[in-house]
Amino acid sequence: MGRCGVVLACLLCWCSISYAAPLAYVTGNVAGWKVIHQGAAIPAQEDMPLVAGDILMGGALSKLPLVLHPLAQALPREGGGVVLQPQEVAFDSLWTVVPQYVEYLRKEPLQGLAYSREDTVLRPGTSASLLPGYSVDLVWVGEPKSLVTVRDEQGGIVLQKQGEGGWVRLQPQEVSLLAEGRRYFWQPESQSVPFYLQLLPRASATVILEGLKQLDADRSVQEEVRLVRKAAYLRLVSDLRPGIDLYWLSVQLASGVRGESMMTERYLKVVDRLKEAYLRHLLS
Repeated sequence: MGRCGVVLACLLCWCSISYAAPLAYVTGNVAGWKVIHQGAAIPAQEDMPLVAGDILMGGALSKLPLVLHPLAQALPREGGGVVLQPQEVAFDSLWTVVPQYVEYLRKEPLQGLAYSREDTVLRPGTSASLLPGYSVDLVWVGEPKSLVTVRDEQGGIVLQKQGEGGWVRLQPQEVSLLAEGRRYFWQPESQSVPFYLQLLPRASATVILEGLKQLDADRSVQEEVRLVRKAAYLRLVSDLRPGIDLYWLSVQLASGVRGESMMTERYLKVVDRLKEAYLRHLLS
C-alpha cells in the first residue's frame, strides 16, 4: 500500500468505547428503576456507571434517568427497558460529537482525586504523544538546574537544552526536530532513568489538528467554550485511540479556562473532569 493509501486507511478507521468502559451514568429520579448487570438485578443508584450489555428497566423510555456518552446508545429491549451498547464513529469525524461529549462530562461523577498545577505538564514516568505546532514542558523532580538531553532509540543526541527550576520547554521548532512516529527518550543529567515520548505519525496528527481547527472555527460560542471543547476532544481521542496520549495537552488547554462569565463558569466542572482523567492516566 502506498503512502496515500496508508493515510486514507487511517482516516477511515473507526472509534468506539471499550466494552469495559462506562457508556452512561444513572442520574436524576431513580425511584422504581433497576439495573440488570451480568444477569443480576440491582436497584439503580445515583452516579452508577453502566457498561455495554447493562439493562435499565422500570419506567417510561422517554424519562430514562441516564446521561449517555455520545458514542453510546440505549436500545429498546424486547421485554421492556433499554440495553446499553457502544456505537462507532469515523476517526476523522470524532470532533463532531465533542459538543455532546462536553455536556456528558459536565455530569460525569468526580472521583475526588487530588490535583495540582504540576500535573498539567509532562513529568518523569509519562509516555506522551506530541503534536506538531505545540510546545511541551518537560518536568522533573530533584536538582532544579539540569541539562536535558533528548536521544533517539539508537542513543544519538537530537537536542540538548538547559533547564531551570526543574523544567524546560521544548518550543514547536524544537519538537519538529523529532521524526514522526518514532520513540525518543529525554533525560535530565540529574536523573539516572530516561523517559519516553513520541511525535505522532503524520496521518494521526493531521486528523487531530483538523479536528482542533474545526472546533476553534465555531464563532457562535465564546473563546473559553472553544477551549474546553478542544481540551475535551484531546481526552476523547486519547481515550479511544491506542498509542495516542494527549491527556497532558488536554489539561494544559483546559487550565486556560477561568470561568469569567456565566456561560463559561459551568464548564469548570468539565475542566475538573479532564484533570481527573489525566491523574487517573498517570496513576494507571
